[in-house]
Amino acid sequence: MVIEIVIYAAVSSAIYAMLAVGFTLIFGVARVLNLSHGTFYALGAYFTYTYNGLLKLPLFVAALLAIATVAAFGVAIERVMVRPLRHSGLAVLMITLAMSLLIEQVLFLTFGSETQNVPSLVSDKVTVFDVDISGQRLLAFGVSVVLISGLWLFIQRTRLGNAILAVSQDAEGAQYMGININRVFASVMGLSICSPITSMPASASELAASASLAGLSQPLVHTTRVVA
Repeated sequence: MVIEIVIYAAVSSAIYAMLAVGFTLIFGVARVLNLSHGTFYALGAYFTYTYNGLLKLPLFVAALLAIATVAAFGVAIERVMVRPLRHSGLAVLMITLAMSLLIEQVLFLTFGSETQNVPSLVSDKVTVFDVDISGQRLLAFGVSVVLISGLWLFIQRTRLGNAILAVSQDAEGAQYMGININRVFASVMGLSICSPITSMPASASELAASASLAGLSQPLVHTTRVVA
């Protein structure tokens, strides 16, 4: 019983960690509390459903298109709405909260309140320490670990990653050294949104809850928990 709880908790925690990594990335670098962060995850789930369920594209291709679409949308939001208000933490809170509620209502009007299912990549079950667990959950766990590790390597070993670290430590000093901080902020916004959405092909079955209006308010709750 204890092993079963530990295994399922590890799998669920890996998926939530992807959400937390993206949120803390934008907060740690740009000092922006993006309350619409969880809603972008739900938006990615709906785009995956649209591309796969409605346009009949393969799940993996649909997920890649969803990642690109939501990342571009997030960068546009940063450029048009967040960047002019970045000096005011309260203003950013309000605009991202308003964006979250707006996206929620648009999705509600577009897709209704019924659950929209995204198919699984793996349907088989795997036995781990005498505990039966779906291959989809194990795949989601593995992909989340790989993506978090990859993000760490990107931050530590690449030129853009070094620029992100410099801006997070001292944005004004980094600007004096020739780093384009607006470009860094836009990149971080895109990365913070992509990091959880990239795990979607592996966690497609988990997205059934995210891709339903009944659970659409949950991303905001989870974001609030991360802030707390």
